[in-house]
Amino acid sequence: MKTIKLIALFVTGSLTLVSCSSDETSLEANQKTSLLKTYKIQRDASGAYSLDLNLSDNTKVDNFINLEENTKEYLLSESDTQSKKQLSDNLIIDNTSMKVAFVDAAASKTEYLYVEDDNITLSAKSNKVRRLKDYSIVGESDGTYTLDFVVKKNTNVTFTFNDELQAYEVHLEKDKRASTTEFSRTLERNEGELLTIHFVNHKDGGSNKGFEALIRKPIIIIDDIVD
Repeated sequence: MKTIKLIALFVTGSLTLVSCSSDETSLEANQKTSLLKTYKIQRDASGAYSLDLNLSDNTKVDNFINLEENTKEYLLSESDTQSKKQLSDNLIIDNTSMKVAFVDAAASKTEYLYVEDDNITLSAKSNKVRRLKDYSIVGESDGTYTLDFVVKKNTNVTFTFNDELQAYEVHLEKDKRASTTEFSRTLERNEGELLTIHFVNHKDGGSNKGFEALIRKPIIIIDDIVD
């Protein structure tokens, strides 16, 4: 009986090891199918937007404007030829917003990024109110996002989460006592969920903290669709 029990335990252990190995292999396979490793969207101090893509080997990228959805799409597909691992492009705020889509054919996934902000030609008009100098957001394939930004001198920065809007808020207020100008935050987003970020500019010199005293720009919304 002891021999039978030992054999049973050995078989069970072997099955467990095989199962774990199979899961790890499956996970690695899923990770390899993602053609887009990271992307970075940034706005410089002038208000101009740009995009940097970090790609897997042999990835072909076609980009075009989807007029129906008013979206700039980047279609990523596998290629038999060697291609560049990095790609850079300029982005434009059309009137007050822009929408970018990363269509990963290998992973059957599309990630959308929507930005609401001023057109670069209007930035100077709001310069006295806006306390954000520049920012960037880097999206990783594991669902984490790194938000880096620089504010003007004498700006107090407060991070909050607005339950009603379901949005992360970065409040920017004039404060002569504030000394730090560079900030970084790491955020997470589950597949199929929205990640929303609001930069909330408080108007200078006033005790009125009501909604009318706030300017919510830029606003960043990230979403995805998995086929």
